[in-house]
Amino acid sequence: MMDRRRAAHLLVVEREHGPVYYGKWRLDDGTQIKRRLGPAWLERSRSGAWTRRRGRPAAGFLTEKDAIVELDRVRREHRETIRRAHRADRTFGDVAEDWLRHGQLRRGLKRSTLRDYRQVFDAYLLPAFGSVPVNGLDAAAIERWHGGFPRSRTAEKVLMVLGAILGYALRRGWVSENAALAVEKHPVRYSGDYDLYSGEEIEVLIRDAASEQDAAIFATAAMAGLRQGELVALRWRDVDFAGHAIRVRGNYSHGDVVTPKSGKVRVVPMVPDVAQHLARIGQRERFTRDDDPVFVNDVGGHIDASALRRRYAAACRRSGLRPLPFHSLRHHFGSVAVNRASLVQVQAWMGHAHIQTTARYLHHRSQATDAALLAEAFANQRVGIRALEAAGDGS
Repeated sequence: MMDRRRAAHLLVVEREHGPVYYGKWRLDDGTQIKRRLGPAWLERSRSGAWTRRRGRPAAGFLTEKDAIVELDRVRREHRETIRRAHRADRTFGDVAEDWLRHGQLRRGLKRSTLRDYRQVFDAYLLPAFGSVPVNGLDAAAIERWHGGFPRSRTAEKVLMVLGAILGYALRRGWVSENAALAVEKHPVRYSGDYDLYSGEEIEVLIRDAASEQDAAIFATAAMAGLRQGELVALRWRDVDFAGHAIRVRGNYSHGDVVTPKSGKVRVVPMVPDVAQHLARIGQRERFTRDDDPVFVNDVGGHIDASALRRRYAAACRRSGLRPLPFHSLRHHFGSVAVNRASLVQVQAWMGHAHIQTTARYLHHRSQATDAALLAEAFANQRVGIRALEAAGDGS
């Protein structure tokens, strides 16, 4: 007999004084546990199988239903015993490492994400709490530690990671509460005032690129909004010249092609300038098959992102442009797109998980149309006032 809901077995073992119910189950680490539940209200049938005895069970005897309930109670009690033992000796550092392994093996986190978490561990969390018993980490201690951070995205990020680790511990019974949830977050406000190149400056940058391929990279970043890793991962099968579109399927990160940052494939309109640049490099003699990268190194592999950033910086210097990060090319795309398309469209093109991220580009939207609307409203207001005044004079 087996209680399928609990992945545990009921066993009937014949003893000197009659049949006895036992429960058997396995722990997550494969350890098998067996516990006596009590005398079974059973008897042998003519065929030799165990069947329920007639009449009401005598005191202390268990029916099959009773045995399932008792098995559930015994397992809960055993689980709580293990949890108490873990609470007594598990440090925050132990739990943090468990959480990271769980993310890698069970949740399939990207290598870049795991690396980010490891940096947060090593730089902030483990020096502060690594040797502290996880069940002794309270909100007051976290509040004092977090209060030492300046108001920044880093402060927001480390508290988020800490809360995720304690949430993991709470679900496993290693702590009685997630103390990080009681800590007041540092509000981080984004002005949306990105520093970015104008259209004229983008044209100069593309003109002064060291190669035709670099010119195509800069144009695709600035006029299609692809991230650097998405540019490196782009393959010819993702470029749809007939459909005037680029399909962003991958992101090159730490030597691997993974899904884009949002986790979803997206389609971006391909404007004629970008199509022309890509078509020109598509005339090269080699590395133009569907699965070949669009932007290649000397042997047809993915280009080196660090070297690309250096060539970009050199092109900025040759063009006499103020130094801005490579990512500012993507910001240029967002600032232009938000002037011609809806916020929802721009969100889809840029692959933002949250529309609040896209809304930061509204700062760059031209106010000419809105100003015209307001001018018309004020003009109508003045006409109405004059009409009222004229009506009063006539009376």
